[in-house]
Amino acid sequence: MTTRVLSVRFTDEEYKLLQSMSLITGKPVNAIVRDAVTEKADRAVDDPEFLQMAEETKRRVAEADAALRQRVASSV
Repeated sequence: MTTRVLSVRFTDEEYKLLQSMSLITGKPVNAIVRDAVTEKADRAVDDPEFLQMAEETKRRVAEADAALRQRVASSV
């Protein structure tokens, strides 16, 4: 498994909350953040707002692709 390092900034209040959660759960702060990201990603497929954003992104990529292809074709 490949791992990546990600730098994230938290406010003092957010970090204190993470430290409190770490103390209560016995998990390191990075494990709490990793679990939260995994949970959010797992639920994203059932989130209508996420699905709408994904569809809008697909549409924008398709529009950009079409514009680029048209530009390349017209410059040949």
